[in-house]
Amino acid sequence: MYIVVGLGNPGRKYEHTRHNVGFDVLEVLSQKYDIPIRKLRCKAAVGEGTIRGERVVLAQPQTFMNLSGESVVELMNWYKAEPEHLIVVYDDVDLPEGRLRFRPSGSAGTHNGMRNIIYLLGKENFPRVRVGIGRPAEGWDMKDWVLATYNTPELRKTMFDAYLNAADAVATLIGDGVGSIIGSFFGGCPNTTYGESVGCVAITGNASVSTIFITAVYCIILSFFDPFVAFVNSIPTCIVGGVCIALYGFIAVSGLKMVQTVDLGDHRNLFVVAAILVCGIGGLELNLGPVTISAIATALIVGILVNVLFNRRTAEEK
Repeated sequence: MYIVVGLGNPGRKYEHTRHNVGFDVLEVLSQKYDIPIRKLRCKAAVGEGTIRGERVVLAQPQTFMNLSGESVVELMNWYKAEPEHLIVVYDDVDLPEGRLRFRPSGSAGTHNGMRNIIYLLGKENFPRVRVGIGRPAEGWDMKDWVLATYNTPELRKTMFDAYLNAADAVATLIGDGVGSIIGSFFGGCPNTTYGESVGCVAITGNASVSTIFITAVYCIILSFFDPFVAFVNSIPTCIVGGVCIALYGFIAVSGLKMVQTVDLGDHRNLFVVAAILVCGIGGLELNLGPVTISAIATALIVGILVNVLFNRRTAEEK
């Protein structure tokens, strides 16, 4: 389970101010992943749901910014979460407006809300996503600056785009881990295992590592040539969609081929396969307190248990 905390101040007068960046990013996550933030628990407005197969709690502390740690500590104890599974989203005056920065751990810097969290939690080894709000303009007091709203349409759009990107960063962190999000900030590839290679091998019949390596090198070199990039970008969406249908179809067929060697005339094997398909395709998730077992994992567990059960009965019959 992950606890995603967006820092801000409660009340209408503080809505959409610079200091309420955390609240606004959580609203984006709430809408995107259909996780209503309606419950009141541990001095916070919370919503529980799933992001990329992981159970998630979205929390907006209602203690006011400087006492955010009180709510965070209670949430951590209530859900029995580890610090590594706490993600905090907040504003940063040291970053230009709309700029994002991720850190897997570290000090609070100049942010009072983060200072209170680290002080009461007694640890600072938890990831955080910072959204830049910029330094005060000339003639502005710091307090007035962070509690002000964005005064131009251009700036509002810049910040809204930043909220969308911050929400994506949080989802990436939950789904793919710290390594992927750090790599993405530096323009690298995420640490994600893709099934498309199975489809490519099935279509071409070529599983040579050398072929894949040489093709990858060619693609990297060609990406530096604008005409080639323009050509790829000009391919109609319908064509790409057709290729994807074929590709993912081959992936599905490759999976079905594994079942071909199984004697489905045996009712025991048939029952095992049926149980796995129903759980996996039917989306059967198991919620065991703070732990959520995804449909794929449930299908795997059910398949193993049913198979073990039938094998034991077969052995007893013999």
